[in-house]
Amino acid sequence: MARSVSDLHIREIEPLAPPEELQRRLPLTPAMLNAVADARAEVQRVLDGDDPRLLLIVGPCSIHDEKAALEYAERLSVLAAQTR
Repeated sequence: MARSVSDLHIREIEPLAPPEELQRRLPLTPAMLNAVADARAEVQRVLDGDDPRLLLIVGPCSIHDEKAALEYAERLSVLAAQTR
């Protein structure tokens, strides 16, 4: 008898909400919008060579453990503050 080797660690499948629904449930505040716009402008300055800093893009490709993801984000936040 053949044994299954696919999807061995999947407990359940939960459909993702469409982007429009997420935008309704989690609206962005003006502060959030400003933070995104400011970060994009900083990245653009680095890419254009107007800012000498080294740009690193890091992070998990997906999040499966919320507690671990929050810990990771906190550590990155400390490191980001140290390297500004």
